[in-house]
Amino acid sequence: MITDRLSQAIVALHERLLSWEHDVAREKGLTVPQTHTLGCLAMHGPLPMKQLASYMGTTTGTVTVLIDRLEAKGFVERHPNERDKRSTLVSLTALGQDLYEGHARRHREMTARLMAPLAPDQRAALLDYLETITRPV
Repeated sequence: MITDRLSQAIVALHERLLSWEHDVAREKGLTVPQTHTLGCLAMHGPLPMKQLASYMGTTTGTVTVLIDRLEAKGFVERHPNERDKRSTLVSLTALGQDLYEGHARRHREMTARLMAPLAPDQRAALLDYLETITRPV
């Protein structure tokens, strides 16, 4: 059945990507959630902790621990939030931005390797499908 094959293919791709993410994070002395935190800050800019937690789909307590560890490594910094004195903004440091850019470059390289066997029209179709199924409902 096609649904079974799709399910197996999605699981196989997920496992391949997660294994790659673990390897890349380990090389930098980070965890996968820490690299995702850096990526979220790189994409969205400085964020209040609560909003960062929301983007990451986790709790503010979890994000606080992640930010504490990333701050200790010099990858992020906290700033007062001028718009809301009750919250703190978190942003990447220059070191954190450099780390993220290297990580993003590796993502692009991995994507190119994964897509190499596909013809341009297949790549375009895959992109369309992925964008369709990952749209918020």
